[in-house]
Parts: sequence; C-alpha cells; structure tokens
Amino acid sequence: MPARVVLADDHEGVRHMLRLRLQLLNVDVVGEADNGTDAIAQVKEHRPEIVVMDLEMPEMSGIDATRAIKEQWPDIVVYGYTALAHADRVDQLLEAGASANFFKDNYTGLIDAIGRYPESTEN
Repeated sequence: MPARVVLADDHEGVRHMLRLRLQLLNVDVVGEADNGTDAIAQVKEHRPEIVVMDLEMPEMSGIDATRAIKEQWPDIVVYGYTALAHADRVDQLLEAGASANFFKDNYTGLIDAIGRYPESTEN
C-alpha cells in the first residue's frame, strides 16, 4: 500500500511538483505546509507515514520541526529535501531524526525512496 505523505516546503511550486509526481505513484499526499510549525500541525492532524521536510522555512526550521515530529511520533519517516549543500545543516537534520536527505537538483532519489516505502526505511 502506498505511503501517506505530508509535504513541508515554503515554496508552493516545489510542493506542487512533488505532489504531481507522487500522485503518479498513487501516493496519497494528505497535507502540505509552508513552515515548520504548520508541518507539525499537519502531522498531528493526518498522521502520515512520511514527511518530506525542507530545511530552511519560516517560523520554524525543518531541523526543529523534524526534531519535534520524531519526539512525538518516532515511527514517522522524515526525508530532508533541500537546495542547500551545507554539510553541517544536513548533519543537523539527520541528528534531529531524518532518515535521509535529498537535494532538490535531483529529486528522483526522494521519489524512489517514497515509492519503495516501507522497504526504503529498512536497514
């Protein structure tokens, strides 16, 4: 069964592109957020299996939102999705509980990981 996903990114165009691509895989995009605070609210409301999290967003960063989500719902998979290539920020996201980070210049890895859920989360 395809995963239910919340998309958290402050750029509507990015969310729109991901939503369209995921719909081709029959993935249910159950919520969208344009900041970290709303990402947490969307997770609380929809309880998805996966959250796609931008690192840099207004109100609350993706790092802080990831930490809050993983503290409350440790089974939810968080995938970072960022245009930033700063290794220290990606490391902070992974330390906050994200399973992996994917860069926006090549979204196929993210789409593949979501399409393979839950196998993509197994070690």
